[in-house]
Amino acid sequence: MPFISMCYLLRRRKRLLRDSFINTIGVLYSQFKIKKKWAAAFNVIFMLRRIIYAFIFTLLAEYSAFQVISMNLMSLMMLCYILLVIPYIENRLNIIEVYNELTVLICSWHLFLFSEYLPDV
Repeated sequence: MPFISMCYLLRRRKRLLRDSFINTIGVLYSQFKIKKKWAAAFNVIFMLRRIIYAFIFTLLAEYSAFQVISMNLMSLMMLCYILLVIPYIENRLNIIEVYNELTVLICSWHLFLFSEYLPDV
């Protein structure tokens, strides 16, 4: 589903500015910079990230170190994406999103203390 949505958004970006599209699906992208290719796909990337998290945490429950590493990498990639693309129209929303990602990244760094990297005391 995320790939279909992303292909649709990337191919029909110019049509998204028409009144007919704004009235039907405008809520999905009204706060994003549509003219930037990757900013229009923010919701799709966000959904895809959540699906990957769900798979990692359910299928790899026995490997806590891999879960922590993957969480750190995905948070770091999302932070880079937000800083490079600057997807929101309002600067305040971009700052809030960067703050959220930094908070998740810092908290997930501390999860290494509870993984199999450190021996039990």
